[in-house]
Amino acid sequence: MNQEEKAELMEKKPLSKSEVFVMKCIWDLGRALTPNEIRIRLQEVYQKRYAYPTINTYLKNIMMKGYVSQNRDNYSFRYEALVTEEEYRTHEINEMKKLWTGGSAKKMAALVLEPECLSEDEKQLLRRLLNE
Repeated sequence: MNQEEKAELMEKKPLSKSEVFVMKCIWDLGRALTPNEIRIRLQEVYQKRYAYPTINTYLKNIMMKGYVSQNRDNYSFRYEALVTEEEYRTHEINEMKKLWTGGSAKKMAALVLEPECLSEDEKQLLRRLLNE
């Protein structure tokens, strides 16, 4: 992602938790989806049960925020991601890092390594990765 794209992402309104699940459906499959395909995937993969009109409302909001585009496909619309999952995830992690640790990666890692967050095996793996 270049600097201009990063700036654009910074200007977008954040997604709600439910909107992130909708985006996850699109990102997971890597193609444009209809609202019904999203509704089914939300149920099957994420155990989220939303009515069809609710999915449409989320998609309209996500589109207005600039994260998806809408294309007509015969009798329905398909929604395609304009931002990759990696771009969104990186942006959100950086925002959390700024909010909770003043931008310190070291403090962020310490938060992740708190005893109640990880098993001992996970902590050892992370320590090994950080030392590499």
